[in-house]
Amino acid sequence: DGEVLEAMALHEALAREQETALLNRLSATLVSVPSTPRMADSLQREVLCITGAAASQLFLPADAGSLTPACPQEADAPPERQRLAAWAFHQQKAIGLPHITALTTLGIERWPASAAPRDLLPGTPGGDLYLPVQSTSGVEAVLYVGARRDGAPYSPHDARLLVSIAHLVAGFLERQRFEMAAAR
Repeated sequence: DGEVLEAMALHEALAREQETALLNRLSATLVSVPSTPRMADSLQREVLCITGAAASQLFLPADAGSLTPACPQEADAPPERQRLAAWAFHQQKAIGLPHITALTTLGIERWPASAAPRDLLPGTPGGDLYLPVQSTSGVEAVLYVGARRDGAPYSPHDARLLVSIAHLVAGFLERQRFEMAAAR
């Protein structure tokens, strides 16, 4: 029992170290990328690599409250993906996050409220995540992460990492907005 707890603690420490390294690398990338489309492209590649997801997109607000993919080459997002991303944006709620029932090291007090995709659009398969990219000014975008290619569900640890990535992206988008305002 003592050895099992020690092994679990070591595993958790290694996972945290890997997460920190990934977040540092992504943060450095976000600081050096000059445009939102290039940031979105780098972000999507990184998310696909670390999650094993089948797809990833960053949706930004457009005209009349609609959302559009940040990468112009991905303008043809499936309509149900667009609708769920818009819902997550306007409701300021995540879709598909694993449910946490107890206060843990995951930080439940900062865990976003979440809905199940099939509750919003009946017939929608589970496994996809939609994360509002929330800055101090409000929701800046929605990060979509598709179901994993291997069919495994996202764990609370996976989701915690994706929520952290969404926070980094929020900082980038807010900084871009401030820089554009200052240039006017």
